[in-house]
Amino acid sequence: MKLFSTLAMLTLVLVTNSAQAQMIPAALGASPVSDAVEQIREGFESTINTGAARLNGTIIFGQGAATALINQLDLVADARQGKLVRDLTLAERNLFADAYSLMKTGQAWTSNTVTQLNTLVRNASNIVTLLPGGKQIPLLQETTPAFVARTGEGTESFDLTFKGVNIGLSTPFMTLADQECRPKVVTNNEVTFDCPLQGKVAQPTVLAGEVSFFRTKTLWDKVQGFFFKSPPKLQNYITNITVLPAALGTVEAVMVVPKTRVERQTLSDSRSDENSHCAGERRTDFLFVVPNGWQLDPESAPQVTPDVRQSSTYTGLTSRTDTQFTLSGNVKNSGQCVKVSVPFAGSKTIIFDARGKVSVSVQYNVIKNVVEQAEVALPSQPLQWGKDVTIKFPADSQQMRVTVTQLNVVTKTTDRSETIGWVEVLMDNASRTAILRPLTPEKALRQ
Repeated sequence: MKLFSTLAMLTLVLVTNSAQAQMIPAALGASPVSDAVEQIREGFESTINTGAARLNGTIIFGQGAATALINQLDLVADARQGKLVRDLTLAERNLFADAYSLMKTGQAWTSNTVTQLNTLVRNASNIVTLLPGGKQIPLLQETTPAFVARTGEGTESFDLTFKGVNIGLSTPFMTLADQECRPKVVTNNEVTFDCPLQGKVAQPTVLAGEVSFFRTKTLWDKVQGFFFKSPPKLQNYITNITVLPAALGTVEAVMVVPKTRVERQTLSDSRSDENSHCAGERRTDFLFVVPNGWQLDPESAPQVTPDVRQSSTYTGLTSRTDTQFTLSGNVKNSGQCVKVSVPFAGSKTIIFDARGKVSVSVQYNVIKNVVEQAEVALPSQPLQWGKDVTIKFPADSQQMRVTVTQLNVVTKTTDRSETIGWVEVLMDNASRTAILRPLTPEKALRQ
């Protein structure tokens, strides 16, 4: 009965192993372990670099776990040199299959992806300890923070902490972007470095570094060190940190204010005045009144084309105000009127003079002020992490709005107090003031 149970269990394991092996993609299973690691590395690094450039918070927060996973896959590859993935143990095959599957998700990371990555890192650590010499290897499992935001262009520093197993047996060392980091706190399972940052960062940038931990000495290592003065063995790991520029974006403010626009129009008109026969000379005045709401253009004079008949004359512009002007002339007949007396009928004109006439055709310009609601843009301003920006609008502003353009090219607009994207906007219409308060980088990237 006991033998039957043992055989049944062995059969179940073989069947399970066979089923699990079929889950590995054919191309992955047929790859040498080192090639598989390289393919997974390239896929993850592409995702990390692209995600950092786009400020994808999920990818940035998960890059530490992804890097730790790649480091541990390297350890498996070193121990299994010359083997294909399909020839590994079941646990190792599953580790590669899961890592390959997450790598193939590309930019579509979710919080569940990060959870899976952390789980894989723990699984990988268990697998590495079972490799030949695995118990002597310091295991890097976590890196914090995943990113750091610059505060300016000068030199500054930040703390970078590593967590793992047996990573602080002796004082480790590291470099980040060719700059040496100084160890601050060293314990067996946690190490903190003080790392410098220099120069301006215009765009989100992934800085690559290398951290080196001392391996645990075996008895043979101690013997070699005593007789041959061999240097202590180091375990080198890559690490990635995303550096954010000091400026998270820009803000543009627009206000709506009453704006006066001068509207112009040219008007045409004509007038005429003619004498009757035998009338004497007299003055004639032509009054021109502009339409209601308009006034004469002070920068131009009426353009007049006069026409006079007989002995009449045109005098010209004789008066002008903002809303009217007068053109004058003298109407005078030419020739004579001859009258004779008619018995019983009185006098009768038998010869008529020529009737005088004054005519004017005029064009003149009128203007009026039209008050409109106009949008006026204020100069664009940079937004920096941790620094408020206050915008004062003119007193005659009737509406106010701000538009924030973030590093990831996301643009958001508001005309009231609310949080838009990475910025809290406090709009005070009474004082015509807008205060823009950037969120912390941590909150911004978790949106």
